Amino acid sequence: MTIKINDITWTFDLVKGTDSNLLFDNEFVYGITCYNDMHVYVSKDLPIELRKRTLTHEMVHAVLFSHMLRKYESFTEEEMADFVAKYFDTICILRDTIMNEWKNESH
Repeated sequence: MTIKINDITWTFDLVKGTDSNLLFDNEFVYGITCYNDMHVYVSKDLPIELRKRTLTHEMVHAVLFSHMLRKYESFTEEEMADFVAKYFDTICILRDTIMNEWKNESH
């Protein structure tokens, strides 16, 4: 599924937990955001609530990058609160749209 975040097109794919795209430092991860091609991969082998949480986590990476906020190594508490206040609804709407698209994928 593709979606636009701040005019940047991202592709979100649900893949097997052993998919090579989920390899990070020689270990399989639940999800990963690839900035070089604006692609997010999430393992379909997760229980639905963990899949949702993983997608939310990766969605935050995509939103940070798309709004040129990825450059920060760390946020202060105030900056994090501002980020959540500004982008929370967008992240949840996009996450729910993707989860709905993936609802028939087995885990």
